Amino acid sequence: MLTIRRALALISLLSCFALGCGDGVDRWDGEGCQPACDRIPTEMDVPADVRAVCLDEDKQPDSCAAAGTTTVTCEGMGGVLTCDTEDGLPRCVGATVERPFCTN
Repeated sequence: MLTIRRALALISLLSCFALGCGDGVDRWDGEGCQPACDRIPTEMDVPADVRAVCLDEDKQPDSCAAAGTTTVTCEGMGGVLTCDTEDGLPRCVGATVERPFCTN
């Protein structure tokens, strides 16, 4: 027997197939590790958690972690990293450079 939670998850999954769903990741273009906003699915009635991460060209964190490049950083003092942007890409609000970068 299906529980309500499983039924909702099934409906959501079928909607993704019918309407198309993104991969949940908005990554800056470029080679190597680039800053990205990764949307982590949560409960159906709770908005997705979003976190800034460093991902490679395949949108995977493993090679970045192996290289020790795991921190999304803003250039200059006072920049606030956010994923709450129109295009979903991470940005540095109030920093000298808007685009963040990945460091170790």
